[in-house]
Amino acid sequence: SSDVSFLGDSTRIRLNEVKQLMEIIDKTASQNGAKPTKKMNMTSTNTCFLRGKVGLKIPTTTPTGRKRDIGRLKWSSAITYLPKASKKRRVD
Repeated sequence: SSDVSFLGDSTRIRLNEVKQLMEIIDKTASQNGAKPTKKMNMTSTNTCFLRGKVGLKIPTTTPTGRKRDIGRLKWSSAITYLPKASKKRRVD
């Protein structure tokens, strides 16, 4: 994250959110037989994403009943469905 330190604190928070999304996708894809690698072509990337997106736990229908395509969501929208991190109490 040192490469984005000049952008300010809010950027670092967003970067951490994207990392969290990718960790969920990567972990789920690995469990489903599509382990991500350092260099991937378009086909293996799509396969990895398709097998990993089920780990995001995003509803497939909108509140109004329309069908939602999870693959077309912006990352900023997908973040709203991430589990909230539990806040640790400070011990003095």
